[in-house]
Amino acid sequence: MDERKKNNHPWDDSVYGTGRTEPPKSHGGTVALLLAKNPHVRIVATAVSLESVAELTECLTAFPFTETEVVSLQTARDRRAGGYHLMSGQNPIYIFTMQGGGETA
Repeated sequence: MDERKKNNHPWDDSVYGTGRTEPPKSHGGTVALLLAKNPHVRIVATAVSLESVAELTECLTAFPFTETEVVSLQTARDRRAGGYHLMSGQNPIYIFTMQGGGETA
């Protein structure tokens, strides 16, 4: 029996990714590879640039996912302004979750 299945860990069929270690326009190739390796893979990826958001958004419809979700998080940091503390908005973070449906790309 496969060791992963024997231990029944929920994260065994998941991939989590942050940051970019590949050249632009590479999300599609990475997603295709992950689905080829495991058609039931659950992929969680983050994006902070408009280009990465666009690439991951394309992946939502270009691949046979059974479930998809995109969450946008907005954060703020305080900064002093005289005797006051003002909140300064930071760039949003997008979290993409894509669940493979058993089909290969």
